[in-house]
Amino acid sequence: MCRFLLSLCLGLALISPVRSADQAGRFAVKGVGVQRCAQFMAAWEAKEKTLYAYGGWVEGFLSADNRYRKDTFDSAGWRNTNVLLALLAHHCKGHPDQPFVTAVRAMIQAMAPTRIEAETPLIEVRAKGKATLIYRETLLRLQRALKERGLYRGRIDGRFGKGTSKALEAYQKRAGIPVTGLPDQFTLMRLLSTPESGGKH
Repeated sequence: MCRFLLSLCLGLALISPVRSADQAGRFAVKGVGVQRCAQFMAAWEAKEKTLYAYGGWVEGFLSADNRYRKDTFDSAGWRNTNVLLALLAHHCKGHPDQPFVTAVRAMIQAMAPTRIEAETPLIEVRAKGKATLIYRETLLRLQRALKERGLYRGRIDGRFGKGTSKALEAYQKRAGIPVTGLPDQFTLMRLLSTPESGGKH
């Protein structure tokens, strides 16, 4: 996770130019995107209702990015809105005067190496009486990452069987994180945040 957060910060220097704008590359930013990181941090720390506005704005921005970024189905990959807001909070804490839109663009740029490039179905997976939805492509990456760590010996097939669940439990025990047997957000953050850890390949 630390490596991902570092790449998020470095991503500020690598933000690609906006594709859809006027001839000078300028465009109008609407809603909470015009606010500064300090305002977002105030909402984040107080868990104010306005945090929903930030979450909705990020989701809309990502949807547009998915539409216009080349070879992209989902820029965020497996990350849900809560994880994205946590990543933004980590970044904004050190950049209080930065526009929120700039922080979001930096985050998307940092996530680019682990984005999902092509359409892939959502699959419901279950373990210990609980369930979650996950992209099949994410399951493939998860299986590769577990195999690289010597925990999974089955086929890389994007199916969530007993072998994958047991390997996931073994990883969670080894990493000292809650043993759910499910590909929850925290586990995926640890396993798949960088291309070297079962990224898009």
